[in-house]
Formats: sequence, C-alpha cells, structure tokens
Amino acid sequence: MKSFEDLMGYDKGQREVVITKRWYFGDKEIEELSGREEKYLVHLLRIRYKEVLDEQRDSDKEKTS
Repeated sequence: MKSFEDLMGYDKGQREVVITKRWYFGDKEIEELSGREEKYLVHLLRIRYKEVLDEQRDSDKEKTS
C-alpha cells in the first residue's frame, strides 16, 4: 500500500488497493486470504502499479510535448 500511497497520494492509493482487492476477492477480509490468495493479490497490485505508473509517464510526456 505504501507504494500506491507514494505514487498516487494517500487517499487515491488506499482506494486503488481496496478496489483491486474487492474486484478479485469480493468482501473477503485481507486477514482471511490464504497464502496463495495473498501472493496473487500482490501480483495483481504489482501489475496495477505498473499500469498507473505508465499512465502517469504518458501524461507527463504529453504535457512536455
């Protein structure tokens, strides 16, 4: 979560993590995730982090062009 907070700000970063978790695991609490589900969530969050980072880089390129 810290990475998303640093990238997007506290509120947007927290929201992004919660939305991603709910999208794939529904209302299941983080504490209730199995080891495999937790690893899968981390994998999904890494993918989403890269997508957000790429979107920000693209928007920065457009501003400077």
